[in-house]
Amino acid sequence: MVSYVEFEGHRHSAPNSLVGQVLELCMAVHVVEMLHRGQRVASHMRCAHKGRFTTAQEHLPERHQAHAQWSP
Repeated sequence: MVSYVEFEGHRHSAPNSLVGQVLELCMAVHVVEMLHRGQRVASHMRCAHKGRFTTAQEHLPERHQAHAQWSP
């Protein structure tokens, strides 16, 4: 299972180990960063597509990471 934080209608993945924790979002023109206790735990390119998802491969469960690397 992947955890997401929603910002401006777009969902960005976050480390699953931080479910239930408070994350701080820092936004720049092209980047959304997530901080936990002052440490960056995720960084994504900012996306204006509402209702969509951005998922970092390292946020996937280990069993899904290998599958994500398969070619079509």
